[in-house]
Amino acid sequence: YLFIHFFDRKGQTAQTKIRATLTQAQDALEDWNFLVWCHRTYLVNLRKVRQVEGNAAGLRLLLHEDLPWVPVSRAYTATVRA
Repeated sequence: YLFIHFFDRKGQTAQTKIRATLTQAQDALEDWNFLVWCHRTYLVNLRKVRQVEGNAAGLRLLLHEDLPWVPVSRAYTATVRA
């Protein structure tokens, strides 16, 4: 299952669950170049990143204060920085 976090019409964070893989989601959204892998279990919208923390050992992203920090694995650090 994929847990998708988004903003509802009132601007509040909401979540839905769908039955798909991250690869299927990425393929369906391939025209949206601002969606990137940052970890093997996370696909994020870089336009929604509010804060980036970390150093050479690793990064993490804050998308919203109501959501947990999203880790960035070393394999995806260069992609996220770019």
